[in-house]
Amino acid sequence: MSARLGRLISDYGGLLEAFRERAKELEISREGIDSVAGWADGYAGKLLGGAAAKRRKIIGPVSLELMLGALGLKLILVEDPEATARTLARRDPVDRAQQRFGNVCRISATLLSPNAPKPLLRVVEKRPARGGKYG
Repeated sequence: MSARLGRLISDYGGLLEAFRERAKELEISREGIDSVAGWADGYAGKLLGGAAAKRRKIIGPVSLELMLGALGLKLILVEDPEATARTLARRDPVDRAQQRFGNVCRISATLLSPNAPKPLLRVVEKRPARGGKYG
């Protein structure tokens, strides 16, 4: 295949252009992409339409996965050191004591007071039907 597959893509327009070029390399039409991806007729055309295309759709998470599969592609994320440096310079560092990275609960049963009131549960009975339009 093409050496252009390893190129740098830094925005949505570049991603669409890479998809268009890959479809051209594979000699697959927009209808062919629709068929392989399991989409309705014309959907790939709306996704890959240029900026001047009317009613262009945006590739969401499900469509992205199906498009990658139909075109035989995978994504690799690479750090942009310049963008990382800009972000680190502008951010407010988090207080790690206030964060739950890894979603680990730090409260154990021994920390809870044994005299704490028990939660109250109230059983709500089903009301009888009143008739009317919705039962």
